[in-house]
Amino acid sequence: MYLRFVSPARVSARGYHSGLFQGACSIVDNADCPAYLRGAIQEERDWFNLNLDAPNDDI
Repeated sequence: MYLRFVSPARVSARGYHSGLFQGACSIVDNADCPAYLRGAIQEERDWFNLNLDAPNDDI
C-alpha cells in the first residue's frame, strides 16, 4: 500500500493535483529560490529516495 501526498496546485493539462515531490522538484530546480531552501529540500528528497520505495507507474 502506498500513500500519495498532494499539493493544492493542479496540473492543468491533466486536471489532477500535483504530488508533494513534484512540487519539491520545482523548488529545487528554481534558481530564484534561495540556495539554503533548495539545499534543505534536496536533502529531504535524498532521504526519501534512499529509504522509501516508489510505487510503480502501472498501479
